[in-house]
Amino acid sequence: MRTSGKMHGGAIHSGNQNTFGIVELLTHHYQNQLELVYYTHPKEIEVEAQHEFIIVLSLHDLEQVIRHYDDKRCPLPLIVHINEPDVMQNINHRRMFPGVEIMPVEQANLANDPDITLELSLLAKIMDRLALMTGRAARQQ
Repeated sequence: MRTSGKMHGGAIHSGNQNTFGIVELLTHHYQNQLELVYYTHPKEIEVEAQHEFIIVLSLHDLEQVIRHYDDKRCPLPLIVHINEPDVMQNINHRRMFPGVEIMPVEQANLANDPDITLELSLLAKIMDRLALMTGRAARQQ
């Protein structure tokens, strides 16, 4: 159930044992403004919950989230795809998923490259992207 005034999002943590830690670190500064639900599989997403965004940490989960919303015939929220830079450089989100709002975020594996810093302003960037999407939708009406 949504709490008034808070952003409502979801995060998929299938197969990635670091999801909780990564998402908690990336959203830490906005914890009191955020209601976040974790799902072990994209098919568990409660589409009627009307998430404003869904965080995924793999291309497979991204595809599964899009398929799940399509199967349920529900509009997709903003999808935040977090993955390692070398993976992200090989993905053209617009070509692979035309018409789907995807926010790609490069995030290095800290165990492999401890000199890479976390994107601690991620939630602010999500809010900015949602505002752009809302403005775009208003102009189209």
